[in-house]
Amino acid sequence: MPKRTLLRALSGPLLLLAALLLGGCGGIKGQGYLFTEGGKALRLNEEVTLTQGHMNLVFDAEPGLWSRLRLYNERVDFSTPVASEAYAGNGFLLRSQDSGLAYDIRASWREERGLLTERDNREDCTTAGYCRKQVARLVCDRKSYRPGTERYEEHLDDANCVQEPVYVTDYFPDCPGTRQVRTRNRQYQLLVRVDFLQPRTERSPVAVFDGQTRPRERELEVLSEGRCLIR
Repeated sequence: MPKRTLLRALSGPLLLLAALLLGGCGGIKGQGYLFTEGGKALRLNEEVTLTQGHMNLVFDAEPGLWSRLRLYNERVDFSTPVASEAYAGNGFLLRSQDSGLAYDIRASWREERGLLTERDNREDCTTAGYCRKQVARLVCDRKSYRPGTERYEEHLDDANCVQEPVYVTDYFPDCPGTRQVRTRNRQYQLLVRVDFLQPRTERSPVAVFDGQTRPRERELEVLSEGRCLIR
């Protein structure tokens, strides 16, 4: 394959890979304030300089293939990958020698619990009853047979028979339905701190990001379940 053609063929996958690396695959979102030493600008590398002020945050609390740390606002957008081995407990330490940045980055977070709530929801379920479902009919000339019947088994291997999906209304053991459930939930958010440290020193951080994630909710238990009603 000519070199130019090969480059064109690779350009699509490479662009997709670059987009994934820059944007990650989601992450936990939050916001906070970056404090810098003496209010001075914080130069991380030749391309990125952070300044004191409000910033948005995206990070991954668990190590993974696309784990990243991102700090950004309307003036600057900083993002760096975080290797799995950098994680320990509720935090990670990204060393300058590994990242190529001017500073070590130490991130930590802890959970702050909020209110207990009870919520009524509807969830999918299955139950026995009459409903309309798709089944595989065995069609043999002008006759058709449903799975589970004696005729179906007799004609299953006939050369002139084919299986066709059809919708029928009948009694089934697993009709789709919904039911009402009441759950107890806990509101929570993560308090996040990101320190920028001089490599190989014991000095205080030259900059600190102090923030919190967006409020979230975790289901603790199901308090009650209603009867499954066929849709």
